[in-house]
Amino acid sequence: MKKYILLVLVIALFLCTISYATPAENTAQIHAQVYHAVGVNEYGTDILERSTTSLNVPASITQNGSSLSLSLTLDDTPVQIDATLRGRNLSDNLLYFDAICADNSSLEVMNFTYYRNFYPDAAITLNYEELYPNAENILQVYLKVTNPTDREYYFIEFFDFELSNYNAILSSAVRCSPDYWTMMEFEPASREVTIPILPASNNYEPSKVYRTVSDIYYDIMGVSYFANMTIAFYDDIGSITAGSNRSWVNYIEIDEKSTSCPSVPDYETDDSYLYIDSATLTINAPKNVSFISSVMDGVYQPDPFSSPSISVGVSIGPLSASVDLTSFLGLSQEYDYGTTIIWANEVDSQYLTGDNRIKAIEINFGDSDYLHSAGHQYTALSQVQDYGGVAVPAEDITRKWVIDICNPRTSSTYDNLYTVDFPVSVVG
Repeated sequence: MKKYILLVLVIALFLCTISYATPAENTAQIHAQVYHAVGVNEYGTDILERSTTSLNVPASITQNGSSLSLSLTLDDTPVQIDATLRGRNLSDNLLYFDAICADNSSLEVMNFTYYRNFYPDAAITLNYEELYPNAENILQVYLKVTNPTDREYYFIEFFDFELSNYNAILSSAVRCSPDYWTMMEFEPASREVTIPILPASNNYEPSKVYRTVSDIYYDIMGVSYFANMTIAFYDDIGSITAGSNRSWVNYIEIDEKSTSCPSVPDYETDDSYLYIDSATLTINAPKNVSFISSVMDGVYQPDPFSSPSISVGVSIGPLSASVDLTSFLGLSQEYDYGTTIIWANEVDSQYLTGDNRIKAIEINFGDSDYLHSAGHQYTALSQVQDYGGVAVPAEDITRKWVIDICNPRTSSTYDNLYTVDFPVSVVG
């Protein structure tokens, strides 16, 4: 009986020990391949030529569940980096970590990733296959020196580290946005805008065309990244029946966003950082035709500390003439979305003497809001009126959008101009 009681106590003690044990820590001795770049240009295109290389730098890494702690020495300075899991990529083979340099405030972690079955173009280390012929996985840690006079970075790779319990960690990780450190550090090396080919038509049919704006970046090995935003332009600007009015519709909309990397598809995602900070629509009317009213609407992201509003301007001239889009009389009042503007009521009557009328309008969207996501749009619905009462042959009127596209990571904004001429007639 005593032996039985003793056996029960031993089993109970063993179970209690299991229940309250902390997760085991695994420490591995590994080797870092280090590129140290100093004096990098604003586009990041000369990182490799600005780098000195240190191969097989001793390091240790401790894994505790899905957290990692890395220790190594960089230029005689001990560095410890602590990383916690943030998420995974769309291809389910790349883990992103949030990381800090625990003992060095002059170093900032730009990228900390564990990449399984990596594309060869993703590796920085030249001829890594000679050092590690069986390498399938790579741990990449990129650091920025925060207080230099020149841009300075450390790019560190490990080919001999195996993340324990990888499948379990992957399955518990949520989808997350990639780091895209190049897009945070550098200006685009170039920009591309697709130019649509408009079909020739005299039927005044509504048209919807697309333009894709792409910011292009390069990493240390020249791998190109494309931050893409496709914008849809819709115009319903048709001919007008003599003596009558007609509605014209103009809008822009974010159709889709993506980030592509042709040589390393695992870096791709279905979003990009680009957004439309503001947009200005200008449009004029043909002979004998004037703008009567407009109402503006949109689907947008409001600024957190102000109310969305719209500002406008007008160009005034004789009904029998056409005006260009170079000079507008700004109206001091701002308008809420959904407000119907009766143009003649907003302009001092001294400007509308004789046959002078509102011949062109300017609408400024985005004073306190912006277009961020697919489906966000700015819309203008305007009424135009023919005062001549007679047929007028088709003439080109101009619709112009000036769009400010923003890179929030570098706080830079640049203008894009989209102008289209439409043949519009007055039909008797």
